[in-house]
Amino acid sequence: MIQLLKLSFLFVALTLFSCQHSRLPVIVVRQNPSATELFAAHEIRRYLYLRTGEIAAINKVDADAIPTHAIVLSVDDNLPEEGFTLKTADNRLHISGGSEMAALYGSYRFAEHLGVRFYLHGDVVPDGQITQFKLPVISETHTPQFATRGLNPFHDFPEGPDWWTLDEYKAIL
Repeated sequence: MIQLLKLSFLFVALTLFSCQHSRLPVIVVRQNPSATELFAAHEIRRYLYLRTGEIAAINKVDADAIPTHAIVLSVDDNLPEEGFTLKTADNRLHISGGSEMAALYGSYRFAEHLGVRFYLHGDVVPDGQITQFKLPVISETHTPQFATRGLNPFHDFPEGPDWWTLDEYKAIL
């Protein structure tokens, strides 16, 4: 009888634990997202997990069915092709890009708001976890200054690596 009581208690405890809702916002993408949009949503979920230890849900919904407490990924034709915005309104964080790739750029900018940094040797995630996650209040727009971004590996220009000091190499590496 005691064994049965213990098993019943364990079953109830596990059921209640599994029914707990995440404190994290739902990540929302349109009903038929592209592979890039879905990848951006998964990147947001990955960085939220690394910072909080919780896994956020990803929902595909119509524009009129967006839940409150959500991170909404979208493409906005009014933005420049590689421009993106992050804006918090009505307990939702909207990450909009002028293209699918720009929405991905916006998701990485959101990760920076979580404390993640991106370097040549890889991502750096802070050691401590966020215990009380709250949607950050953000209102920013970014547009690249150059059509092509990245590091120039060629040594045929005056400011190139041929002229770098040891400290400048260390800063990059």
